[in-house]
This record gives sequence, structure tokens and C-alpha cells, in this order.
Amino acid sequence: MVKTRMLMTIGGVALVLGIILNVWMGRRAFMRRNASGVQEFRSYGHSVAAGCLEPLVRLFAFLCIIGGIFLLASGLMLDPPTVGP
Repeated sequence: MVKTRMLMTIGGVALVLGIILNVWMGRRAFMRRNASGVQEFRSYGHSVAAGCLEPLVRLFAFLCIIGGIFLLASGLMLDPPTVGP
């Protein structure tokens, strides 16, 4: 019971964290675009940093989402919810 609850909690947190990171990265990319749809950066360094770090954050978010789904599913399989008394 405790192991199942821990799996479900960690899985839920990982899933929510992955979704938040994914939305945050998408919002950052959207806010950088001008009326023509071209991304504008403050400097060359910001452009390079965004090009290097954002794919890594998106990969981490994807892994969090997949891991969260896996942990939630395994928690449900270990202790399926019961219906009735």
C-alpha cells in the first residue's frame, strides 16, 4: 500500500512537471516570435543558449511525462482500485 502510494505520487509529480516544462518551453518560443513569425533574440549568446538548452529541457520534459505515465500505470497495476465495500 505504501509503495503503491509512493509510486502514484512520484508518477503524478513527474507527469505534472513534464507538462509544465513542455508548456513553458513552448511559451518561451512563442513569445520570441514577431508578427512575421520569426524568432527574435536579444543577442547571439541568447540564441545559442536557447538552441542548446531548450532541446535538452524538452527531452527531460518528455522523459518526465513518459516516466510519470509508467509509474502511474505500475502503481495502478500493483494495487487496482476496488469498487464497493
